[in-house]
Amino acid sequence: MNPPGHTPRQYHPRTRLSASLRCFLHLALFLCPAAAAVSCVGHAAEEAPQEGVLVILGTDTLRDDDLARMVPVGLTGDDSIAARRVAINDWLTVRLLESLAADNLPEEDMRRINSLAADYRLGLLVDTYRRRAADTYGGGVPEDSVRAWYDSHRSAMIAERPLVKGVVIRLPSSSPRLDNARLWMRECSEVSIDRIESELMGEAGGYEYFADRWVDVLDLSESVVGLEPGAAVAMQSVPADMELTSGSWTILLHVSDYLAPGNPLPYEYAAPRIAARLDRRTLAQHRRDMTFEQARRRARDGELKIFPEAEEALPFRLVPREGS
Repeated sequence: MNPPGHTPRQYHPRTRLSASLRCFLHLALFLCPAAAAVSCVGHAAEEAPQEGVLVILGTDTLRDDDLARMVPVGLTGDDSIAARRVAINDWLTVRLLESLAADNLPEEDMRRINSLAADYRLGLLVDTYRRRAADTYGGGVPEDSVRAWYDSHRSAMIAERPLVKGVVIRLPSSSPRLDNARLWMRECSEVSIDRIESELMGEAGGYEYFADRWVDVLDLSESVVGLEPGAAVAMQSVPADMELTSGSWTILLHVSDYLAPGNPLPYEYAAPRIAARLDRRTLAQHRRDMTFEQARRRARDGELKIFPEAEEALPFRLVPREGS
C-alpha cells in the first residue's frame, strides 16, 4: 500500500522499434560506447547559423544532407527520429574522441598515423584520377587501328593453348529431362539450343553458349567443375561431347570447333586483346604527357626543384642538357 500523499509513478509503454532500427541502434552503441557521455555535456545547442546546419565542431560541420546519408532509408515516425538522434550522437562522439586522442597520443604515434593517412589520401587521389582518365581517354581505339595492328603482327599472334567453341550446361543428375538434354546437346542445332534455353533453364545450375566465339580451354576448365586441362585432347575430333559428374550435378559439354596450339589467333579472339593493349598504350602516353606538363608548370612557378642526384631517376628532362 502506498503511503499517504504518495503519487504513483506513471509508466508509459515503450515505443516498439522495427527490427532493422534495433539492429542499427545496437551497432551504433557497440561502435561508440562513449556515445552516452556526449548526451551529458549539457545543453550546448545553439541556433543554427544557417539553414540545414545541425552541429559545428571546429572546422567540421554536420548538415541535414549529411545526416540523410547516415540514416537507413525508409524509416518513418519515431523510428526516423530515433535513428537521426543516434546518427548525430555518433557523428559528434567520433570527432570528440578524435580530438581527445590527438591531444593525448604520443607524438611518435601521431606522426605514424598522419603519414599513413597522407599515403592513403595520395593513393586514393591518384587511383581516382587514373580511373577518370581511363573513362575519358580510353576505350576509343578505332576498329581500323585494331585491324592494322593485327595484320602487321599476325605472325607473332599464335595460340599457346587450345581454343574451343561450344555449349555447356549443368543439370541435376536426377533430372527427368537429362536424356533429352544429352540429345539436344549432341545435335547443337538452332532448334536444339532453343529447346535447351526454353525448357531446361528452370532447373539448370549453370549454362553458357559460346558456339559463336572462341574460348581458351584453360578458362573453360576453370568454369566447368571436374574438367581437367588435359581434356582438350578429347576435343580435337569435333564435334565432341563430354559428360562429367560433380556431386549431385551432371555437366554436359559440347565442343563444336577446336583450334590447336601453334595456329594463328583468329581475329575475333585477338581483337579485344589488341584493343586493350592499344588502349593501355594511349593511357600511358597521356599520363606521361600530363605528368611532364605538370612538372614543367610547377618548376616554372618555383615549386619544383630537381637536383642532379635525382635527375637520373626521372623519365623526363625539365631543362635539356648542354649539347643535347
